[in-house]
Amino acid sequence: MQFKKLSLLAAISLSVALGLMFSSAAVAQQAPVARGKYLVNHLSHCLSCHSPIGRKGRRVPGLEMSGVPAKNADKRKGPPQNVGFPGPFGMRSYPSNLTPDKETGIGNWTEADWLNAFRKRVNPQGKKYAHTQMEWDVYRNIKDADLKAIFAYLRTMKPVKNKAPANIAPKFPGKGGKGKH
Repeated sequence: MQFKKLSLLAAISLSVALGLMFSSAAVAQQAPVARGKYLVNHLSHCLSCHSPIGRKGRRVPGLEMSGVPAKNADKRKGPPQNVGFPGPFGMRSYPSNLTPDKETGIGNWTEADWLNAFRKRVNPQGKKYAHTQMEWDVYRNIKDADLKAIFAYLRTMKPVKNKAPANIAPKFPGKGGKGKH
């Protein structure tokens, strides 16, 4: 009788231990996504710039993180999330699509591409980001773990097909209207 109780207790203990082990692994895998969601939605303000604004100043449901709508490339009136952020000398920057869409978003990006964007200010093709209102200097010092968590969360979002317009460089006075910036 004593042996049966010990065997039953051992079996229950093993089941609990395995359950905890597997649930801990699941939590560990979800933790970066949950952290990324928190960072995107509350601390880093990604949604504030990369999500179109609809009526009553609210984000358009289903278009979160999809960037400035391509159809608004020539518009100048409206929230900057919809028509781009104006800058000096005619500059205009358009927040990009950060959804996992493979054609117009970050769907083909690797985690290393994401880190390079923030650390080196370059896109996956190695081209430097220029003429943007993105606060690169503010975000440059985010811990790698937090950038990875943001990337992990963005990869869970619904892909939205939207090719945000290309940024417009400033046109400086003199020398043909363009200068180095």
